[in-house]
Amino acid sequence: MDRLRERIAICFANSLAVCLDTDLQPPTAAQMQYATSIARELGVSLPYEALRFRGTMADFIDRFADALRAKRETYLRK
Repeated sequence: MDRLRERIAICFANSLAVCLDTDLQPPTAAQMQYATSIARELGVSLPYEALRFRGTMADFIDRFADALRAKRETYLRK
């Protein structure tokens, strides 16, 4: 009976995490990779909150994506 209770608790926790607001979920691997590129290439720091929450990560990417594109385009023109 304890194993069943444990399995139900794990399933419930996993289901609850999926139901949470997506802004509160961890960033995706693609977001992490892109944000790391932004931080490295533009010399900006990646906020701790962005590393924890998908919504904050999306805000960070939105803020700097145009600057990164512009820098890369300038580099390619040389």
